[in-house]
Amino acid sequence: MRIMEINNKDIWRGNKKYCIICEEELEGSGIDIMGYFICEECVKEINSISVNDNKYDLLKNKINGNYYKKNIKNRRKRIN
Repeated sequence: MRIMEINNKDIWRGNKKYCIICEEELEGSGIDIMGYFICEECVKEINSISVNDNKYDLLKNKINGNYYKKNIKNRRKRIN
């Protein structure tokens, strides 16, 4: 299992940001992963959820889906 390090530069505070998990625009703190914001409440949920929980796959797919969309968009820019 790979452990992800979170640096101070990855933590967002202040202005409203769009959370890719709960899909709400929130004002407050959270983290930036791969250029996407995840609010503090969703981070807490991710850290405490069991891999056997049905919601685990939903959370995982939201993160992976956004990551792949971003990579496809970047690849298209490089080709054109």
